[in-house]
Amino acid sequence: MPTISTRHIHLLIPELSDLLSAEAAQSLPRAIDEYTLTRIEPTAASSRLSACFRDQAPLAAWAWQYDGRLGLAEQRAARSPSAQAPAAYITRADPVCMQADMTRVHLLQVQDFDLQPAQADQLLDSLQPLFAEHAMQLRRGADAHACERWYVHSAIAPPAAFPPPASALGQPLVDVLANAAASQAFWLRLQSEAQMILHQHELNRRRADIGQSELNSLWFWGTGQLPPAPTAAAWDTALVQSAELAGWCRWAGIATVEFAPRGDTDMQVAGAARQLLEWRIDRRRSQPDNWAALSSLLTRLRRDNPDALITLQSTADRCVQLQSRSSWSRLLQALSPRSAKSIPRHGGPRIWQQLVWLCGSDGVCR
Repeated sequence: MPTISTRHIHLLIPELSDLLSAEAAQSLPRAIDEYTLTRIEPTAASSRLSACFRDQAPLAAWAWQYDGRLGLAEQRAARSPSAQAPAAYITRADPVCMQADMTRVHLLQVQDFDLQPAQADQLLDSLQPLFAEHAMQLRRGADAHACERWYVHSAIAPPAAFPPPASALGQPLVDVLANAAASQAFWLRLQSEAQMILHQHELNRRRADIGQSELNSLWFWGTGQLPPAPTAAAWDTALVQSAELAGWCRWAGIATVEFAPRGDTDMQVAGAARQLLEWRIDRRRSQPDNWAALSSLLTRLRRDNPDALITLQSTADRCVQLQSRSSWSRLLQALSPRSAKSIPRHGGPRIWQQLVWLCGSDGVCR
């Protein structure tokens, strides 16, 4: 199996702040205090990369660049500042499972429904008349693995949508949207009407009969349109684990984009001088298991690239470099589950403060 062989590796960990949650603090070791990170000034490329994930970023438009399997002509039209595309605005409309208890409605499940493309098309066809009434078109990702990522296309800018679903899982809808702007009333009405259609759909009845989760609602998020593309690519190749970053890379002109499973520690791309890697949490794993997986990836990166310059970035516009081999050894030893010990929730050792700083805070764990 080929190994990663690059001169400059930029490792993006968008969900690092989730690993640094108060609960995850119990799995981090005191021994990690022996390691320190070197803060560096963000480059123009890393600043553009962090902007890709900020609030109000056009996450749906990024993902559609990948999921839509756009041809060259369509990509150029979407990237042109003067483009007059008929569907210039894109909003994610992912099918989700909502569950009601005695008093509240919760967002129970997003993705991982084992939905087949033909089944997704049946659901989409039933919803198209509803969206046509609002001059919108509902589409899904082109590939089989993307058929649970749905998109609303519209020529007119829609109002602000909901927050990303990952931040709302398991929470009551009323709490998630407690600070919702009045403009979200549009999406709430559309969501309610879609729920009535999906609840009556034969596919959901069959799923309920065999104990599978129903796709009984839609979650609207990531609304936006593409800005003008940069003039030059900052990295030669990218290995990504999200449709959003895969689409961003296409928009940014990065020549090779490959898709890897979330939580993968076997990400392997060879031959690039400037390599962008994305590593995301596998939410089916426990926090200690995700820390162990990240440690395994870092081990491979250092082992296979002893002389490479390796940069770490979360979604904030902040970067750190990993340098000396001895420091790497102490870091990886500290990340080992065998050496895990509890650390304070606030403040904490130097490495803890630096990782929290990397996520955009100034030293206090959220």
